[in-house]
Amino acid sequence: MADREAPWRRLVSIAGRLIHRLLIRFGARLPGTALAGLIRQTARQDWPLLAGNLLCSLVLALSEGLTFAVIYQAARLLSAGWLVCRPL
Repeated sequence: MADREAPWRRLVSIAGRLIHRLLIRFGARLPGTALAGLIRQTARQDWPLLAGNLLCSLVLALSEGLTFAVIYQAARLLSAGWLVCRPL
């Protein structure tokens, strides 16, 4: 059982480190051009808007995936051959 959990724990650990690095960069005061500073400042101020956009993008991707899955299953069902309309 422990062998099956190890890959998931490693994946969660890698994802956590990646998120941590992104948050450090997001909050860091990195030197750069005035435009880069303005973009970082705007991102810090409008983080709820950015988080909402990310959430909506994830919901959109999930709903598109489910739509394609339903279309695929419908096409598979119709082309299976066992569903045949016979005259009365």
